[in-house]
Amino acid sequence: MADAADLEEAQGHGVYSQLGHILILTTKDALAGKPSPSMIVGWKSHACPRVCRSTFAAKTMSALGGWEDGLAFRSYVSSAINPGASGEDEARELFPIVSLTDCKSLYDNVHRLGGPRAPSEKRLIVDLMALRRMVTDEDRRWASELPGNKTFRWLPTTHQLADILTKVIVDVRTWWQNVRLIQLPFGASSTI
Repeated sequence: MADAADLEEAQGHGVYSQLGHILILTTKDALAGKPSPSMIVGWKSHACPRVCRSTFAAKTMSALGGWEDGLAFRSYVSSAINPGASGEDEARELFPIVSLTDCKSLYDNVHRLGGPRAPSEKRLIVDLMALRRMVTDEDRRWASELPGNKTFRWLPTTHQLADILTKVIVDVRTWWQNVRLIQLPFGASSTI
C-alpha cells in the first residue's frame, strides 16, 4: 500500500523546491558594476533533498550548495597549481569566492550581529550558521580587497543569473549575453 504522498511522487507530482546555482569566474571589476568578461565554471539545478517550508529555507539551501561547490572548485584549482597544497586556507589565497543572492532576508541573516533570527524551521539555524561561517572566513581574508567589502552580496531579482536554472526564461539569448559580459548592479561605493 502507498499513501497519497507516495502516489503523487510516483506520478511525478511531488511537492519540492527546485534549487540552482551557477559558478561564474570573472574579475573584481564586476563587483564595482563594470562590464567584465566571465565564464561559467559550474552549475547545478536539482530538487532540494529536504522539504523547505519557505522560500527563505530554499534560498538558504541553494546558497549553501553554491558555496560548497565554489570551495570545491577553488580547491581543485589549488591542487592543480600546487599539488602539495593540502588545506582550505592555502586554497583561499588563490582568489575570493563572492556569492550573490536576491533573498534580502538571507543576506540580512548572514550579516546581522549575534545569532541568526530564529526561523520556523529549527534545522535551518544550523544551515544559516554554516553559511555564515563560510562567509566570515572568506570576508576575513578578502573583504578589504573587494569593491563593496563583502563576499556575500545582495542584488535585485532582475539581475539574478541563476534564475534560469529554476524558472522559465523566455529570452535565453539575452541571458547568454549577460553571462559572457557580466555587468552587476553595483556602483564603486556600493556596500550591498
